[in-house]
Amino acid sequence: MGTGKLSIKFGTGDARRIVHSMFTVVDVLGGYNCIIGRDTLSEIHACMSIRALVLMYLSDLGVQQEILAD
Repeated sequence: MGTGKLSIKFGTGDARRIVHSMFTVVDVLGGYNCIIGRDTLSEIHACMSIRALVLMYLSDLGVQQEILAD
């Protein structure tokens, strides 16, 4: 269907990190809203733990932050 560059905001307030990433838009049924690729995760210096359901990243201020899953 196409591609587009979008802004992604991780976190809120002082914990936020904003990056711009290229997305490919497809017309399929799936279990995800979007898939964040390795380039974007590398740009925010992300570290993931699947077992702990946490994504750690550096904010725009250079402070380590966490996003916890349910």
